Amino acid sequence: QLVHHTRSDGSAYPEEECPIYRAFEENRGTRVDSEVLWRRDETPIPVEYSSYPIVRDGVIEGAIVTFVDITERRRAEEKLKESEERFRLLAENAKDIIYRYRFKSTPGFDYVSPSATPITGYTPEEHYADPELGLKLVYPDDRHVLEAFLRSPESADRFLTLRWISKDGRIIWTEQQITPFYDDQGELVAMDGIGRDITERKEAEDALRRSEERFRSLVQNASDIIIILEADGTVRYVSPAIERVLGLQTEEVIGKNAVAFVDPVDRTRAIRTFAEAKKEPGVAPPVEFRLRHK
Repeated sequence: QLVHHTRSDGSAYPEEECPIYRAFEENRGTRVDSEVLWRRDETPIPVEYSSYPIVRDGVIEGAIVTFVDITERRRAEEKLKESEERFRLLAENAKDIIYRYRFKSTPGFDYVSPSATPITGYTPEEHYADPELGLKLVYPDDRHVLEAFLRSPESADRFLTLRWISKDGRIIWTEQQITPFYDDQGELVAMDGIGRDITERKEAEDALRRSEERFRSLVQNASDIIIILEADGTVRYVSPAIERVLGLQTEEVIGKNAVAFVDPVDRTRAIRTFAEAKKEPGVAPPVEFRLRHK
């Protein structure tokens, strides 16, 4: 009636349901951490308490009750719960695949985020059911990258670029950041990973490379001389046609000022033309200069 009369939700707490009461009524000890006691000012205190009967000569004389205020513990638990919920929501809604794989005691996935399904075609449940699925996904020619990491995670690059084969047979480029975890004996027990689909980026890079190779081939084989100049007129690049037209090797031209190869009669006009081009970027009309052959 003094400190244990009401539950935390404000409802009455009948004596016959009270574990403290049972200790000496039913000779039954108990330990509870989900209830409250009430202060003099009628505010509740979350407590963990134990209640054990006092028995002398077979007769129950009372009970020993000990309790501790667990307010701070409850606050910490609530904060942890909120934090876990927040990170769970982040993981559940992330576009990247977030996963945890254990190596002991039984290998398998502890967690795979829902984004695995749209990226790989395999659901988290299929990952849980098949501990080998993570390896089966890897494109055969890239398995050595993953195997090298597993042999020596501490010395490997934690950003791995791997190709996966999706459930429908598509090739997926992935970039994975992996964090290994070890036990006290230094053995690998688990790893956390974030896998990102970079297929579009890879395809764009490949297209850019092919485009650069194509234009490089055009420039390298063009009959005209193609020159790239720095702002001060220094030659940064010159195409191989320089040899056929002027008898000069590319290494004799790169790093020199382009005006040096203009015939002295046209140099003043060339300098003025370059200066005007710097002031007004864009495509200028054709200009004729005489250049000196080697």
